[in-house]
Amino acid sequence: MVVVKRGGFDLKSRYLKALACERRIEILEVLKRGEKSVCKLVEDLGVDQSVVSRHLKTLKESGIVDSRKKGVSVYYRIVDEGVLKVIDLITELLKRRARRFQDSVDKL
Repeated sequence: MVVVKRGGFDLKSRYLKALACERRIEILEVLKRGEKSVCKLVEDLGVDQSVVSRHLKTLKESGIVDSRKKGVSVYYRIVDEGVLKVIDLITELLKRRARRFQDSVDKL
């Protein structure tokens, strides 16, 4: 019998909750091209700085991104590229689901 500590589920849940937001996934898609300043993220995403900062805070608290300060600017980067594999896997699962749905529709 395998015993899994309850804390492991909590950590996984918090990590996945951090990803369970369209805007945060969008931020990660921008950051996968490399480190960006908050100002550059605001420009690329076309949203208020307060919105970007709030989502970056959640991603940082979850250990998904990290930051460094250079002068008056704060730069963010993805800590572990594995998070992008998680997003890619979810994308692939959704594509498969859409294909199965389309196959069902085609059989009507």
